[in-house]
Amino acid sequence: MIWILAAATAYVWDNDGGLAFYDPEVNERVGCEYNLVRALKEVIGAENVEVGTGLPSLKTLLLYDMLFIVNGWRDDEMIKAEERDTIRKYLEAGNCVYMEGNNVNAVLSKIDPYFILDYFGTKYVDQDVGYGYMDSIIGHDSSFAAGVKYLYPAGTGPDTTPDIIVPASAGADTGFISYDSRKAYSARGVGFTKTSEEKTVLYKTINVSFDFGALRSADPTVADSMARKILMARIVTFFGYGKVLLVQDDATYDYSSSSVVEQDLRTRDVTYALWEVPAESPGPSFKVMCNHSIVIWCCGKEDRYTLLAADTLAIKKYLNNGGCLFITGENIAYELSAIGWKGYLGDVFGVYFVQNDIALDGVYGDDFLRGLRGRLVNPASPDEILPEGNGFPVVYGITSKKADPVEGVENESFPGGGKSVFYSFDYSTIEDGVREDFLQNTLEEFYYAYPPLAVNFVSFNALVTGGEVILRFVKESDCGVERWMIERRREGEKWVRIWEDVSASSRREVVEVKDTPPSPGRYVYRIGGIESSEEVWFSTVEVMYCPERSTNTTVFAGEVKRLPETAEVFDIAGKKVKKIEKPGIYFIREKGRTRKIILLR
Repeated sequence: MIWILAAATAYVWDNDGGLAFYDPEVNERVGCEYNLVRALKEVIGAENVEVGTGLPSLKTLLLYDMLFIVNGWRDDEMIKAEERDTIRKYLEAGNCVYMEGNNVNAVLSKIDPYFILDYFGTKYVDQDVGYGYMDSIIGHDSSFAAGVKYLYPAGTGPDTTPDIIVPASAGADTGFISYDSRKAYSARGVGFTKTSEEKTVLYKTINVSFDFGALRSADPTVADSMARKILMARIVTFFGYGKVLLVQDDATYDYSSSSVVEQDLRTRDVTYALWEVPAESPGPSFKVMCNHSIVIWCCGKEDRYTLLAADTLAIKKYLNNGGCLFITGENIAYELSAIGWKGYLGDVFGVYFVQNDIALDGVYGDDFLRGLRGRLVNPASPDEILPEGNGFPVVYGITSKKADPVEGVENESFPGGGKSVFYSFDYSTIEDGVREDFLQNTLEEFYYAYPPLAVNFVSFNALVTGGEVILRFVKESDCGVERWMIERRREGEKWVRIWEDVSASSRREVVEVKDTPPSPGRYVYRIGGIESSEEVWFSTVEVMYCPERSTNTTVFAGEVKRLPETAEVFDIAGKKVKKIEKPGIYFIREKGRTRKIILLR
C-alpha cells in the first residue's frame, strides 16, 4: 500500500482519573482511553497519536489537528477553567475536539454552560441516575454516524449516570442515541460544525455521554476492536481527516481507469491511500478496509472475474459494519451473475443484472447525483442493471436505442449503517469537468468532509540566549506556502535575509532558526513566504540583542506586515474589516483562496 498525502495528528487527553473497566476482548481491565487510542492509532497511524494525562499548553496543543478528551464517568470538575480556556482557543484556531464522559455535561452545565453550548452546540437535559440505561448505542439518522450500531455493557462503570444531551445551536445535530431494556431511546451525542457568516467551517466538535472504549460489536463475527475502528474512521472523516482507500483492480489495463480516479481525488484535495491489486489476486482484507470510512473499488474495463470470493466476503462484512463503498466497472454485474452470485449482487449492492455490452452515449444522475449529466468517452461494454431489494437508481444511461437504462444503484439498508453505490460502467469514461462532480457528490453521500481552514501561521517568537537569537514558528503541512523566509533589520537599515526553506512538511511541525546579529542593539525579524508566486509577510517580532545577557522572554507575533491590495479581511464572526488592528483570528480572502491568520499580540 502507498500512502498519499500527510496523515492527521491527534493528542489524546487521558483525563479519566484512573478509571477502568473489564474488556472481554483482551480479558482484563483497561483504562477508559485504551480502546479509543488503539482505534485512533489504527486509523491515522500510531506515529501520529500522542497520549498524556495532562492538557498541554496552547502552543503545544496547536501542533495537533485533533484533540480527544476522555473523562470516563468522573463527576467532579474534570476540566478546569484554565483548561477550558485553552480548549476554546484551540478550537478558535481552526481545530477539532472529541469529548466523551458520562457526566461532563452535567458538571459543566452548572459551572460553565456556555462552554458546552457555544463550543459543542450542546444543551444538557438530564442525567439518568444509577445503572442500566444503555444497552446499545446507535448512530442517529442524517448524522456522520448514521446507522452504526454497537452493544454497550449496561450495569457497569461505563453505564454510570449517563447524561442526556441534545443539539442546541445552528450546525449541531444529534449524533448518537442509546436504547435500553425499558425500550427507551435517549440522546447521547452531538456533532457540531461551527461556521462563519460566510459559511466557512471554523471548527468541529463531537460531544458524547458514553465511553467509546466500552462499545462492543453488534456483529458476532466481528471483533469489538474491528467494529470500533470503523466508527473511529467515521469520526476522523467528520473532522475532515479521513482517508479514502482507492482499490486499483484494473491491472489488465495497466490501472488506467483507477489512475483517473486518483487524479480526480487529487483535484478535489481528498486525502487517500492506494491499494494496487495484481491480476487474479484478492484486494484488501476486511481488516484493512476498516481503517477507512470510504472505499472506492475501481475495476474499470476489466472483463475477467475481478471480484474473488475473498473480496466479496470482505466487502459484505465491511458494509454490514458501517463502511461505505463506491464500486465501478463495466462487467462486475455480468461476472457475478455468470458464476451464480445473483443473490449476492442483489443482497449486497441492491442490483439485478439485465444484460451486458450495451451502447451508451452518456449518463445522468438522480437522487444525490441529480442535475449531473455527461457524455461517456470510449466506453467498452457497460452492463445494464435494475435495482433489486433495497436498491434504488442513482444513475441512468443515455442511449438512442431504448428507454434510459439504469446504470447506477445505491443500497443503504445494511444493519451497521453502511452504504454502497454501484456503477455498472467505467467511471473514468465520464467526460472531464462533469466526472469530478459525480465523485464529489458520492463522497458527500458517504459523509466525507473537509477539515476546518488550516492555520497557516500560528506564532513567531524569539528568545535571546547564549549569544544567539533563537526564532521559532509553526510550519503547516500543505498550507500553500512555496518558500518560507525570515529576514532581519535594524532601524534605518535594509532587510537582510537570514533563512529560507523550500522543503514541504509532511505534518505540522515547530521550526527553529538561530541567528547571530552583527552587533548589540534592537532588531526586528519578520517571517513570510511565497504564495502563488507572490511575496507575503505574515508577522514580525522585535528583540533587544545583547550577547552578554540572556532573556527568557518570548514575544509573540504582533503585526501582519503587508496584505495584497485585492485581499478582503474578515473577523472570527465573518464580518468584513478594513484592516487588522487588534489581536484575534482573521480570514484573508484573495484570488479565490481563504487563509487564516492568528494575531497573538
